[in-house]
Amino acid sequence: MNIISFLSDKSNAKEKSFAKNLERKAQAFLALLHFCNEHILEPELFSRSLLNQLQIKSSELEEFLDVAGALSNKYWYPFRKSVAMVKIFSMVHYKFIHIADSLERYKLPQVDGDFPTDIKRILTLTLATLQESVQFSLLEAKRADIHLESEAVIDSFETDIPYQHLLPATRITRHDTQPGITVVKLATEFLTLSGGNRIFETASDLAQDEPLEKFIPHPLNAEDLRWLETRFHNLQSFYDTYVLGSDLTQQDKNIPALRGLISLIFHLLITLTQCIHYYQRHYTTVTQERKLRFFRSKNHSYRHLPEIIKFSLIYADRYRKAGRHLSHQMLRQYAEHGTIEVPVPSYRGFHVRPSTLISKIVLHYGSEVSMKLYDQLYNAALPLELFRANETINALKRTSIFEILESSEAYNRYIERFGSSCDFFFRYLGSDLQSERESQFFTLRDKVQEIAADVAAEMREMPSTLNDAQPLYFKLLRSVGKDILFELLEKKKIVAYDPFFNFDGTRDEAGETLLEFMRRALTRYMALGKMDCSIDTMVVFEGDTRVLSDIKILAYNGYGEDRFGNNIMLPTELSYLSH
Repeated sequence: MNIISFLSDKSNAKEKSFAKNLERKAQAFLALLHFCNEHILEPELFSRSLLNQLQIKSSELEEFLDVAGALSNKYWYPFRKSVAMVKIFSMVHYKFIHIADSLERYKLPQVDGDFPTDIKRILTLTLATLQESVQFSLLEAKRADIHLESEAVIDSFETDIPYQHLLPATRITRHDTQPGITVVKLATEFLTLSGGNRIFETASDLAQDEPLEKFIPHPLNAEDLRWLETRFHNLQSFYDTYVLGSDLTQQDKNIPALRGLISLIFHLLITLTQCIHYYQRHYTTVTQERKLRFFRSKNHSYRHLPEIIKFSLIYADRYRKAGRHLSHQMLRQYAEHGTIEVPVPSYRGFHVRPSTLISKIVLHYGSEVSMKLYDQLYNAALPLELFRANETINALKRTSIFEILESSEAYNRYIERFGSSCDFFFRYLGSDLQSERESQFFTLRDKVQEIAADVAAEMREMPSTLNDAQPLYFKLLRSVGKDILFELLEKKKIVAYDPFFNFDGTRDEAGETLLEFMRRALTRYMALGKMDCSIDTMVVFEGDTRVLSDIKILAYNGYGEDRFGNNIMLPTELSYLSH
């Protein structure tokens, strides 16, 4: 026997051994499939007990196949895929039955659409999808030569969970001494989790009959959906840990209603995740033509998948919005009034970014918050309202320019030598004697030399007229002005956004003092957005302390930007703002 024949026989022996073990392992699964197929016209037999067994046995068989490497085996992969289909769609159908049975307990608010009627329709689709998956899996088992040896493993599925029997609540109810803290945390977490999200935003597109394949894998993909599903599961767990068994549900009827919304959205996200996972796992690598056939097929187990996905996402979004409205009500009920004082944004005041972020925080909590600047009140929920505060802020900056300039050492050196008037530069022109004029001019040049050597260098000859002297005066103003600018920049009294700005664009005004020239030039640069001046102005926010706490965090993190207006990362406490 040559080596090729030896290896081939050895490989066949392993395949036969695997097939034998697989058939033994698959007996319970196959028995369930045959039971389902034989009772395909009896939907009432597809109880939660049966569905639970299908999930368990398909999961066990799926793991057995995966360990053996069926995902990479051309012969066994189709059967492995069929097992996964049964597992996924038995879980999906199970979840919708659970939702339908729990509607009365959920105490759901009214939303668009008729959810109780629509879920009955979806249950017929999920059952049909499961039944078709069962038939497909039986065909794949037959193709792989896997047979059912005995039906003795079938249990009785006639009994199911007795929802008609509700036990009395006899446990001792504990008293929650701080209901506000618990309720606020629950409502706040729901608002954070249910905020703007591209997954939920897709619901409105699907409601307008946009094609589903347009949104897979972005934004609809299993990875992001699992993350969202887990977060809602954590929220449900928080309720069961800290609220269930307390007297909170008796104090506030909104609390159990919010629990119902959390659970419903969580279960809808599970069905959505499973359906999207099935599509991604089995069809993301095929051609676009086959993807289109996947959604338009009328004869395969996935023909109802788009309708199931749309239903899950659209109603998850509708009840998410209802939950946000309910959470806002709860927060207003437990609101604690307070005030904070924070600095105005250093970069151009309340422009687009700071105003929008503040508005997002206020709208996130749904509470009323106002901002006060001197005697003016502004609605912090409206960015355009906050924009108006810039009128006052800019007026303050224009006024503070005088104080900033007068505090400059370069400006004060100039004043010590020449005073605050402009007459000193032209006084020698009034002397009748030529010698006096020259003496005064050279004295002036010596003083100019001390603070502006470049200008003194041009004062070689005495100007004989006012028109000849004025260009030198304006050069002196610009030279001293540059020194003042550099000093103010170093002391961070002003901020330059244009590294090349100078006085070239500032026209000359006859009779203007240095202070007037600088104030006019800097005001112009501020209006052009080339620079800004720092002012220590504070604003006061009034409203719910939870909202104010986040606004304070935002304010002391630069309102989301640095001194030059560049976007910076926000702290984790404000992560909901990036949604």
